[in-house]
Amino acid sequence: MTHSRTPDRRIVRTRRNIQNALAQLMQTKSVEDITVKELVTAADINRSTFYLHYQNIEDLLEHTEDDIHAQLKAAVSSSWEDNNPFSLACCENYFSFVCKYSSIIQALISTHGDFKFVTEIVEGCIDYLVKNIEEREEVILKKEARLVFYYGLMGLLGITRNWLAFGCSEEAVKDVARIAYVAIRPIFAEHQYRL
Repeated sequence: MTHSRTPDRRIVRTRRNIQNALAQLMQTKSVEDITVKELVTAADINRSTFYLHYQNIEDLLEHTEDDIHAQLKAAVSSSWEDNNPFSLACCENYFSFVCKYSSIIQALISTHGDFKFVTEIVEGCIDYLVKNIEEREEVILKKEARLVFYYGLMGLLGITRNWLAFGCSEEAVKDVARIAYVAIRPIFAEHQYRL
């Protein structure tokens, strides 16, 4: 019988602490300029602890992005509806997730962040939307549909950046989700992009 092992809470806590230190440092400098010495000082750990978990700063960034990406996908996809891949519930789950991980997400999408991460998130969403609409409606979308979806998702990213900059709060999740849904939903509901 196989048992699924849950990660040791101390390991999870240490990794979260290291990731939070990375987010803190990324508020003022690019990841390429962050040293392991600075990071371990900010995280209040020793170098050997850092190297138990990560090979270098780039490895830490990659693991952090992979964790956020996987958790974000799980949080948002749980509210995707068969007949509506961009729902108000989806927006609420998205902004709730963003609020929960606000410091690391703000760092990743900031000017000191990793544009590759943002691109992967946006393109993954577009791929899902195109596939979902084409399968659900048995149509093939024009290439222009991807551009329109990109436009809508970059709008969502803009709302996210501003909400984070002004201090997100769990109490405001429903309000900001409603604003984003009303502003962006028409873009995703447009069906003029069918072949």
